[in-house]
Amino acid sequence: MHNKKINILLCGLIGVLSLTGCSANADSKVEDSTTKEVEVTVGSIKEEILLSGSVEANKLTSVSSGEKSTVEEVYVQANEEVLEGEDIILLENGNVIEAPFDGKITKISVSEGDSVDTNSSVFNIADTSSFKIETSVDESEITKVSVGQSVDVVVSALNKAYEGKVTSVDAEGSSNGGSVSFGVEVTLEGDVSDLYTGMSSEISIVIKESNNTLLVPIQAVKGKGGKYTVSVKSGDETKEVEVEVGLQNSTSVEILSGLKEGDIVVYTQATQSNNSSKGNSGKGEMPGGGNMPDGGFSGQGMPNGGHAGGSMPSGGQGGSRPSKE
Repeated sequence: MHNKKINILLCGLIGVLSLTGCSANADSKVEDSTTKEVEVTVGSIKEEILLSGSVEANKLTSVSSGEKSTVEEVYVQANEEVLEGEDIILLENGNVIEAPFDGKITKISVSEGDSVDTNSSVFNIADTSSFKIETSVDESEITKVSVGQSVDVVVSALNKAYEGKVTSVDAEGSSNGGSVSFGVEVTLEGDVSDLYTGMSSEISIVIKESNNTLLVPIQAVKGKGGKYTVSVKSGDETKEVEVEVGLQNSTSVEILSGLKEGDIVVYTQATQSNNSSKGNSGKGEMPGGGNMPDGGFSGQGMPNGGHAGGSMPSGGQGGSRPSKE
């Protein structure tokens, strides 16, 4: 009887371990790969520095009461457009606080009956005819940035693209946690009437741009010893062709020589697959997001001093940005 109990306990323990093993296998992932064949295309590509920042009115002022008194009446509400000299707040002593310039009231800080001191802020007003974005660029890339450069901006809340220019670059950097960065100001251009102060944005400073040029996926380019090659399909075979590369972003590489439009390039794209949790049969594959094959382009370093962190896809093989309206 005692032996039977031990056998039962052992069998139960083995069963638990088996179930645990199956659960572990369910969570394990293995790398797989697929072969891609893509035509060499003609398109546009940009080398860009990607940043972020908040939209600010070029002119934002906090207006104070200027004296000690009590608020008798507030004539406007937040988000109202006002003209220079327009009455905004009436004080108990009969004095009126006016708008210092044309703009939008972004904040009313007092209500009727409130007491105010000389330096009490009573409302904020912004000149919404123009907006800027203040951001910072790492010291490793600041030499690439200069006043007048074109900037692409996407305002996340509106999913809308805007254009701008770099209008100032700090001459002195600031240190934060061991890294040094330099302030950069971007001024938006065109119709900005739908923007609000404080909206978050994604910024792309265009360093270089090439149009009507040959493009291939970045995964197709292999680098070794300072040279770059691409596998090109020729009939039923593939051959390695040495190429000269130009600009690159996170998805595409510019080909300056070695290929022509319509050539078929072949490359391996890594994917991930999950082991099945039901016994040992079958497996469900899931895309892995295009990992770079061993010895691929990114593993050898970007040519022409490409910056780290990935560039915004632009034209050619890249993803689309929200349209500029």
